[in-house]
Parts: sequence; C-alpha cells; structure tokens
Amino acid sequence: MARITKQVTIEVNLDAWNGGDIVIFTCGNDNMPIALPMSRYRTLKENGQPFWCPSGHNVSWADSENARLKQQLNVAQEQVNRLGSQVKATDLMLTAETKRTQRLERRVNNGVCPHCHRTFKQLQRHLASKHSETGLGDSASGQEGDKCLSLKASASR
Repeated sequence: MARITKQVTIEVNLDAWNGGDIVIFTCGNDNMPIALPMSRYRTLKENGQPFWCPSGHNVSWADSENARLKQQLNVAQEQVNRLGSQVKATDLMLTAETKRTQRLERRVNNGVCPHCHRTFKQLQRHLASKHSETGLGDSASGQEGDKCLSLKASASR
C-alpha cells in the first residue's frame, strides 16, 4: 500500500501584517491551508464575503454569521408574536366568560330562572320543584345568600 504525503509551505508577508492572531483553516475544495489575520477572518465570516484560496478557489461561508443571527432573531420575533396573539385570544375568552357569568348572576339575583328564563319571586322554590335534577334549590333555609351561592355554583358548570 502506498502512502502519499503532502508538504505544505505557508508564506506570510510580514510587511503587510499588522500583528495580532492568525487563524489557519483549510480550503473546502482541496484542503489547502489558509492563514488570515483574526480581524480579516471575522469580517469575512460575519459578512459572508467570498475570497480566494492560494490555489485560486473561491471560498466563502454558506451563511454569514450576521444572516444566521438575523434568521434566529426573526424566528424569535415570530414566536413572540404568536405567543402574544395567544395571550390576547385567551384574554378575550376570559373577558367574554366573565361577562357571561356576571350577566347570569345578575339575572339570577333578579329572580330569572337560568334554565327556563322565566321570572319568579320565589326562585329557590321554583328551582327545587321544577329543576331538581340540577341540584339547585335543595337548600332548606331559603335565604338570599344561600340562593346566590347555589346559583353561582350552577353557573360555573
């Protein structure tokens, strides 16, 4: 079995180099090592700008870091908007249910039967005799407070 090795010589023009860290990575086409100053490497990666490797291949990152971060930001904003819409919808449902419950309580306190929608002076007695299957009107005291409590319990069913 033959073993092939490749010797690579990296030549750096120190006259043009301002100092700082150097990043060494390879070309995706031929694995040729590429050395760039850290500042230039960051700029190219953030903006996604193409450049040329020593062999003449056009090299660039598929997605620039800025584009990737913008995409993540858009996804997060869409999620916030969706959750905000859900909160608004839930709040509207809660408001509607609260209004419905308040209306029912007001009608019951005025003597209107929640089942047959007729008005009675003795609503507690009417509920015990005509709507006994609901469990309302079983209170023997017949006091106003008991009537409201039992009717509030039925309104939440």
